[in-house]
Amino acid sequence: MTKYYSVIAPPGGFGNHIRWLAMLDNKFTLPVQYSVWNQAHFDNIKGPGWPEFASFNAMPEYVKQECIEMGWVPTQDNQLTSVDRKVSFILDNIYNYSRTWHNWLYHEWQWRVILNASIADSRQDAARGNLVEFRHDSLDDPASIVNTEYCLKVTIDPNVAYKHYVKLNNNLNNMPIETFIESINQENLLATKYLHCVDTTMMFNETLVKTIYDKICTTFELENNYSAANTIHRRWYDLHIKAEKEIVKHFTDLYT
Repeated sequence: MTKYYSVIAPPGGFGNHIRWLAMLDNKFTLPVQYSVWNQAHFDNIKGPGWPEFASFNAMPEYVKQECIEMGWVPTQDNQLTSVDRKVSFILDNIYNYSRTWHNWLYHEWQWRVILNASIADSRQDAARGNLVEFRHDSLDDPASIVNTEYCLKVTIDPNVAYKHYVKLNNNLNNMPIETFIESINQENLLATKYLHCVDTTMMFNETLVKTIYDKICTTFELENNYSAANTIHRRWYDLHIKAEKEIVKHFTDLYT
C-alpha cells in the first residue's frame, strides 16, 4: 500500500522548511528540472557587459532564469534522488541568496505549486509516496487522512510564529494580529488528534535542533542525514536573518 507522507503546520510554523529537510532522504524524488550552477560555469558564461556579481550565488533569480531559458546553463534529469544532489539543488534553487522578505513567499509558492501538482498527478499512483505533501490547515477529522501514521502535525508558540511570519507577509493573510495569533492557538489545540506532533518553537536557531530532526526521521521512517539537513537549515536561518535586516533597512529608509 502506498504511504502518504504529509506535514501540516500553521503559517509561521516552519512547515515548508520541514518538508525540504524530509525530502533530502533517498526515498523521496524531487520532480524538478535541475540547473547546474557553479562558480566555474558562471565565470565561463558571463559576458563583459554583465553587472559585477560577487559570485553566481549573488545573481538575481531573473538573471539565472534568463540564462537557463537561453540554453546557457546545462541541466540534469528531473528526477533527483541522491542526498548530495538534493543539497546542491536546494542551496542553488530553493534557498539561494536572492531570497529576501518581499519575495520569500513567491519562492515558497513557486516550488509548492510544482510539488503539489506532482502529488495531484500521482494521487492514484504509487509515485505519490515519493513526495511529502504540505498544507497549513488541519482537517476536522485527521483520521480521514490516508496513512495518518506518516502525517506530522506542527505546533508552535503563536508569538514566535508571528515574529518570523510578519516580515514575509505583513497583512497576515488579511487577518488582524489578534486573529492570526488565535488561529495558531486553535491549530495547536488540534494537535492531540494526530499520532505524530512536533513543536517548532525552538527551531529558529542557526543549528538544527536534533530532537526536531529526529522526530521528522521517526515519523517518515527516514535515514539520518543530519549533516546534510543542518547544511540546508543553516542557509535557511541565514536567509531569515538577512530578510530581517533588509526589511528593517527598507522601511527605515522609506519612512525616515
